[in-house]
Amino acid sequence: MFPLITNTASQLFVIFLGLVLAYWLACDYPRMHHEVCTIIGQEKETSYRFMVAILSRSVGGYMRGMVVTSICGGILAFIGFTIIGHPYAALMAIFTGIMHLVPVVGPWVSAAIATVLGFMFSPMLALWTLVVTMVAQNVTDNVISPKVMQSSVQVHPIMSLTALVIGSALMGPIGMVIAIPLCAALKGIFVYYFENETGRQLVAYEGAVFKGTPYRDAEGNPVAAYDALGDDTFIYESELIGNETAPEAKAMPKPELDNSWIKLSGLQPDATGFFKNPFAKDDDSNTDDDTKTGIDGSMDDSDS
Repeated sequence: MFPLITNTASQLFVIFLGLVLAYWLACDYPRMHHEVCTIIGQEKETSYRFMVAILSRSVGGYMRGMVVTSICGGILAFIGFTIIGHPYAALMAIFTGIMHLVPVVGPWVSAAIATVLGFMFSPMLALWTLVVTMVAQNVTDNVISPKVMQSSVQVHPIMSLTALVIGSALMGPIGMVIAIPLCAALKGIFVYYFENETGRQLVAYEGAVFKGTPYRDAEGNPVAAYDALGDDTFIYESELIGNETAPEAKAMPKPELDNSWIKLSGLQPDATGFFKNPFAKDDDSNTDDDTKTGIDGSMDDSDS
């Protein structure tokens, strides 16, 4: 018991130190950045600030989104466990929310443990427990998570799975937790330096790995900072870069969806036959004639 108590106390102390460190960083980070910029010089100051903004946006946004989605997943699980009468509804809901922070493996582990505990009471309770965990996880991942994660940099599934494998091999469970935000940060840094060095815009609406909103300046050149960040508001909100230093950019308009049904000749305004569009307007000549005569060919009151 003594090693267990000492290890637990050590972990709690580390968590406490981390919270204290985060507090002081949040209080003094603008002045700390100014001091770092003084050390590295004015030539590299802008690049440094943009790189810090990319890291903050990727890592911070992802972690905040994970915490929010974990809380939502735990609440949904608690509601479902309470409805089906699970004896450890609150405990399993907390465990489900915590394990949601572990990508891929965490939700399966929490679902398995909750199902096993339910099976100890009755097989039917175990079945309903499995259903509740699946529904809660799907709602969290497919409905809540996309809305919450809009503030973080998108990572392609190939990149996220590769990052999870590498993180798990190097650092185990902790590596799996930090793999995706670190991958998002590296992706943003790569986009920033690639577009600055080559002048070619890598981010595009129709892209795969580098899919996103492309930004261009008044001359039509890509703006690497906004392409790497994913939007043009984080720089101002984070106070990492002044308004006078931030570049002028505008998001490119999204391409219109290619609707093949509109191209059918039968749906065009001048089409005739069975497939004529009933909501299409007639020509001006036909419209004028219709205003002068009724459907049966009789004259209007004004003409008469």
